[in-house]
Formats: sequence, structure tokens, C-alpha cells
Amino acid sequence: KTAETQALIDCGAEGRFIHQDLVPWEKRERLPRSFKVKNVDGSPNTAGHITHGIWVAYEFAGKKFKDMFHITDLGDQKIILGMPWPESHNPLIDW
Repeated sequence: KTAETQALIDCGAEGRFIHQDLVPWEKRERLPRSFKVKNVDGSPNTAGHITHGIWVAYEFAGKKFKDMFHITDLGDQKIILGMPWPESHNPLIDW
């Protein structure tokens, strides 16, 4: 399935996250270990532990990527790209 959306690049986040409403249950992969995540404001995430992820093929600034995203409740955000993303892909970003 193809969809267009915006992503938030968050240098304070420690992973790649996708909103749970974007991922059908049958496409989710159980992670070897679950883990807790906190929201930007430090409060506990309403989804509790992250237990599943999904491999996502996507395009950003004309380049194609495929990465594992952890599935959780992101509130108003659809996708959050934390520090592992710019560290591994080294995009040119005008901060």
C-alpha cells in the first residue's frame, strides 16, 4: 500500500516510529523484546510497551530507503524519525 505523509525529524527521539493507526495488524512483526517509550514531554506513552514493528520502504528527498519502524501511538504525528535515522542515512537537512 502506498501513502503520502509527513515525518517529524526529532533529534531527541531514539528510534524510528510509525503511528499505530497506519499499520494493519496482519503486517506487524513481533519484536524479540518489548520496550517502553516516553512521549516528547516525558509522560508515559498511552500505547504502553512497544511490541511490534514493520519494515517500511519509503522515499525522502528523492532517495529510496527501507527501515524498521516501531509501532506506537504518536498522537498527532504519523511518523517520527529519531537520531538513528540521520546517523545512518546522513541526509542534508537545513536545521
